[in-house]
Amino acid sequence: MSNSNSKPAKATHARRDPSILALAGGGFLLALYLLFAKLTGDLAGCPPGGGCDLVQQSRWSVLFGIPIAAWGAVFYAALAGLAWFDVRGRADLLFIAAAGGLLISVYLNVVTWRELGVTCPYCVGSLALVAALAVRTGLGATPAHRPWLGLLAGLGGLLAVAAMHHVFERDAQASTGAGPTYLAGLAGHLSQTGARFYGAYWCPHCQQQKAMFGPAADRLPYVECSPHGGPGTPQATDCLTAEIKSYPTWRIRDNTYGRVLSLKELAALSGFDAPATEQGD
Repeated sequence: MSNSNSKPAKATHARRDPSILALAGGGFLLALYLLFAKLTGDLAGCPPGGGCDLVQQSRWSVLFGIPIAAWGAVFYAALAGLAWFDVRGRADLLFIAAAGGLLISVYLNVVTWRELGVTCPYCVGSLALVAALAVRTGLGATPAHRPWLGLLAGLGGLLAVAAMHHVFERDAQASTGAGPTYLAGLAGHLSQTGARFYGAYWCPHCQQQKAMFGPAADRLPYVECSPHGGPGTPQATDCLTAEIKSYPTWRIRDNTYGRVLSLKELAALSGFDAPATEQGD
């Protein structure tokens, strides 16, 4: 017998997690600030030539012509929106997105550290936020689904990283008009003929010069003149002996050039003669 006084059951909704909203909101605000700094060139607590300044000026700060900070803002906003609205499978979707984003953030931090030799506190802060999001959303995901969700997030994140790396390398090659074989050959020739490239890790123009060579930058005859810290610290002995006054400075065939040199200039000044077919690879 039915009870006429019984009230119709109300639809239940998954509870919003304030910790996820707070972390995603913090990441969104951080990304917006980094975007503002990228557009204005004014980043608090980061002097010219500092780690964050070098990262902001590097080729890894822009993807498809859009600042990485803007992509980050979209990512955090999407996480916040997903955490706010009650959609089917919300907890599992949040874990997939956060874990995939963590792999991308790790890649960006590692590649700038390896290529530029610096770390950016703001970038590390964003990495910490997305790591916290990955952990928190992982705890909220369906326990039985968690291993498969982690595998799916890992595969998606690795595919995204591979695609990003391809675009970064493609854009670097397009900006120089030279392929990897030509760049490696030119860098090796400079080293073998006694050329020297004097610079400092905090010098944006030195990083610009290295970026022209992409992965072949490791073959350059580079001399670090500032091993003890930033601007104003004692020079390395080799740089003092060579009387280096500014960065970058090239010594090629007993001639000195105190500026960034194009690939064409470096090839001509050092006598590098490679087959024309190598330049585009």
